Amino acid sequence: MSYELIGISVLWIFLYGYLIVASIDFGAGFFAFYAKATKKDHIINQLISRYLSPVWEVTNVFFVFF
Repeated sequence: MSYELIGISVLWIFLYGYLIVASIDFGAGFFAFYAKATKKDHIINQLISRYLSPVWEVTNVFFVFF
């Protein structure tokens, strides 16, 4: 296996993994927005609020740039 093929494979795996994590982040944000808009309180809202904290958003920016 050549170095080029290994390198592009690693990049595609990282991109695929980031797409999964980004879709979870988008879904959590949409769920939190919908819960606030309809004023419905769900059990999972506390977990989502922790997940969407500013610290986690800074971590996402770190993942994008590095």
